[in-house]
Amino acid sequence: MIELEFPFNIRPLDQSGTIRHLLIDNITRDDNPVDAFVIVPVNFRQESQDPGSSISTDAIVTEEKAIQIIPADNPTQRIEGCATTVSINLAMAPDADALLLLVIINSNLNTEALTELPESTLLDAGLGDCLKHPDWQRFAVPVDNQSRDSHESYAIVFSSCQYPGDLFRKAPPEKSLVRAKHILKSSDYHHCAPYLLIAGDGVYVDPTAGLFEPVSELEKFKAAYDYQAAFNEWQDLLIDMRSTRFAIDDHELIDNWEPSEDPDEQRILQQKLEDGKRWFLQQRLGEQTSGKLWDNRPIGEIPLFVMDTRTERTLRRIDNHQRATMIDDEQCNALENWLLQAEEEIPKLILSPAMILPRRLSTAEFHDLEPINNSLLPDDATAISLSSDSWDGYPQTTGRLLAFIAENQISNVIFLSGDEHLSCIATAELTAGDKDPVTIHSIHASPLYGPYPFANAHVADFAERETFKQHYYIDDKRYHVEVDVATEFAHAGDAFGVLKISKIDKQWEASIQISGDRNSILRKLTWRR
Repeated sequence: MIELEFPFNIRPLDQSGTIRHLLIDNITRDDNPVDAFVIVPVNFRQESQDPGSSISTDAIVTEEKAIQIIPADNPTQRIEGCATTVSINLAMAPDADALLLLVIINSNLNTEALTELPESTLLDAGLGDCLKHPDWQRFAVPVDNQSRDSHESYAIVFSSCQYPGDLFRKAPPEKSLVRAKHILKSSDYHHCAPYLLIAGDGVYVDPTAGLFEPVSELEKFKAAYDYQAAFNEWQDLLIDMRSTRFAIDDHELIDNWEPSEDPDEQRILQQKLEDGKRWFLQQRLGEQTSGKLWDNRPIGEIPLFVMDTRTERTLRRIDNHQRATMIDDEQCNALENWLLQAEEEIPKLILSPAMILPRRLSTAEFHDLEPINNSLLPDDATAISLSSDSWDGYPQTTGRLLAFIAENQISNVIFLSGDEHLSCIATAELTAGDKDPVTIHSIHASPLYGPYPFANAHVADFAERETFKQHYYIDDKRYHVEVDVATEFAHAGDAFGVLKISKIDKQWEASIQISGDRNSILRKLTWRR
């Protein structure tokens, strides 16, 4: 007897040509172990004639045969968080409108028998039962996405900070997710290949700072990831994506994680880091062992570097704060090499959970002071710097990267970030020595759901327009890059960004729309070099 079931959790990993790679849990949301995954081609009729519309709720399925059955990884080992990477060829059923995903559970067939079932095996009544389920469309991958490569247009949704709610704020962030899906269907974006970038805090393992949370670490992480995956609106958005990329930040570990001088506290922080990394790698990448939390895989033709601006931070003290680093040399060297190798005219995306620009006014005042005795600054100014959780609290890393971009005349760089619970578009000109100015953009859009105003940054905290020298050190010598930055802020509230990148007449163009629950900003991005 073959029994089919929803729901289960899907995360798009990537797409190469017509091959889409999905990460699917080996256990359903009802805690049933998955024996195999089933791909079923479906056709449907839509009431709407809008080419950008999705499968309607009254879709009529005209095909009920499985075209492929894929056994789950490690079927006898139900590792917590274990998932299977399922690769689907969208061209396998050229006449289908979508490919429906189901799972086989409680099967009396062994794994070998499942693989021997012929293609187009007629499934039993379990399929009909599944198709009566109101959520079946959330598990249907649109086949027409495979044709979007030829348009050379991309719609990249990005945000961060998806607070889950608590005893006092129960509402999930469905408004932002529904709005994002609606925008992608609009005439401005429906012809674009869609991607989703989450710049950290995709889950909160510490939503109530320990007040109402599970006692065990296992339960904390499981609850956080399961809660997010259970949002129907989240699955609705994910299933249409060509791929999703996640960066890690503090709430996947613990609030404002960074190393501590206290040995006992550091042991706790290190354990939080190890647990958080393990769950992040399993749930976001399908990795069961250790792996890097940064990478430089492109999305389509667009170069993308996903940074880890959290777990590689060095210990900051009064005597070393000017030279403490946010990322280690391996990641920094990889980022610099990636910038050098990227095509000159193409937009280059850097996903950084921490916001590189604009600066906070408090740290801006501190960093413009000249050092005393070549190292120390007044105690109050030093405390301000040490309290910053973002790039401006690590002037050495900030100066090195911005100077590298300016000195090597690297154009078309766009930073995407989201940690501050604030939305803005910053345009900066970087000048190193006698080189021509180079323009970069820093775009911040978040939170997906941030119900507590006290946890959000405020426009008044940041410099709207300023010119400053960002200092950094090479050996014992002090250098600087000049930064001239202007920032436009959006109204506060839940928000995300949609970055549209298109190739028109062999020229790349980019525009940004920040969509908030109160207003929207739409700007074309331009560069100077």
